[in-house]
Amino acid sequence: MEPRRRRSISRTAMAVVAITVVLIATIYVDYFYRTRPPPPVYYIAVSFQAGVNSYAVPKPFFGVGGLGDLGLGSNPEVISALTEAGFGWTRLEASLNLVFPQGANNPRFSNLDYVLQKATEAGIRNIILLIDYTPTWLANQSDYPCRSVSHYPPSNFTEWGELAAEVAKHVQSNFHFDSIYYEIWNEPDASIFLCTLLP
Repeated sequence: MEPRRRRSISRTAMAVVAITVVLIATIYVDYFYRTRPPPPVYYIAVSFQAGVNSYAVPKPFFGVGGLGDLGLGSNPEVISALTEAGFGWTRLEASLNLVFPQGANNPRFSNLDYVLQKATEAGIRNIILLIDYTPTWLANQSDYPCRSVSHYPPSNFTEWGELAAEVAKHVQSNFHFDSIYYEIWNEPDASIFLCTLLP
C-alpha cells in the first residue's frame, strides 16, 4: 500500500512542478517582451483621428521605386537623401523587350547593369526586380488593340520563362544584394500592361 501512495504523490508532485515551470516561463517571456528596449527603427507618426496609435516600423521596411534608374533615379543627391532617410528597398525593372531585342542568344544587359550598379553604389541592399514585357520577336500579336507590341503576351510561355530565368541568373551572378525578390509582369490584370481579352 505504501509504494503505490508514493508513486501517486510523486506523479502529482511532478505535474504541479511542470505546471509551475510553464507558468513561470510564460510570465518571464511576457515580461521580457514588454520591457525589452525597442530595436533601432524609424517611427512613423500618422494619426487620422485622436487616440490612434503610431507603431514602430523596421528600418529597411520602406523603399522607393526606381532608385538607380536613368534620370532622377540615378541623381546622387536624390539617392543620398533617400538612403539617409532609411529607405532600404527599391523596385527596378528588367523589360525583356529591352534585354532581348534581337533574339534569345543576344542579350543586352548594359542598361540593367547600369541601374543595378547605381542602386548598389547608393547603398541599397534589397531590391524587387520586375521582369516584364515581351520581345517583339516573341510577342503573340492579336487583333486586340495594344499600345505597344511588348505588352502582348508571349507566343511561347516556356521561352519567355527561360528569358526571365536568364535575367535572374545574370543578376544573381553579378550583383550581391541582401534580398532580391522577383515580380513577374507589371499589373497583368490591367489591359494597358498585358494586352489580352479577359475571360
